[in-house]
Amino acid sequence: MTRKNPKVDLKRWVTGTVLVATILFLLSPGLLADDPHSKFTRAPVRNMGPMPADRDPIPNTVGTIRRFDSGLSMTIVTPVPVDEATQEAAYTAWWVVFNKPENCTNPVSDSGGVISQCSAGDLTNPAVQAAGLWATGILVEATFVDNGVSKGVLNVSGQLGVGPNGVPLPGSSLTPGILANVKGAEVHLVVRNHGALDGMDDYLEFSTGQMGGDPAVPNQARNIQFAVFRP
Repeated sequence: MTRKNPKVDLKRWVTGTVLVATILFLLSPGLLADDPHSKFTRAPVRNMGPMPADRDPIPNTVGTIRRFDSGLSMTIVTPVPVDEATQEAAYTAWWVVFNKPENCTNPVSDSGGVISQCSAGDLTNPAVQAAGLWATGILVEATFVDNGVSKGVLNVSGQLGVGPNGVPLPGSSLTPGILANVKGAEVHLVVRNHGALDGMDDYLEFSTGQMGGDPAVPNQARNIQFAVFRP
């Protein structure tokens, strides 16, 4: 059976999706949604390119986090590529938390200047108290064509508790650690492409936060996008 791959007005589709996702996010009871001290922040999603210009915001994308005394809540809405043969791809979203960003020494910039104080180079610095924790996984199907490339829209949400509740499930951490500084941590949301699913192992990989995948296959097992939230 062949899936249809229609062209659609990407800006109108994603704008509507962002609006709905944001409303649901704000109304979700989640982590003590009545916390009077919670703080809501939104930021664009960016490509993980090697040059500053490649990290400029991707149009029609949004990431959000809300900081509660008890933890964090997030959403991501962004267009992502899918496998051309299957017209789908598996994606995971990850929390990357820098509990003490004042100790980071590897800032990230785009064409407009510094966008984050911390980056991958700070993950192994004990003074930063960094942690990479699985947020969620989803199977994305093609819904439009962009410059000849089949794409779908990644639309996910997740929560992360503070302290011991921030410890991930076995096999689902980028970097061991916990969320220890809700209000002062620099938080990155990372989008990881696991490529097309091929059997139960692949399904478990993205649905339980495994870090596998075949790096020899193009667009598989790679971090492709991220959003930054400074304290």
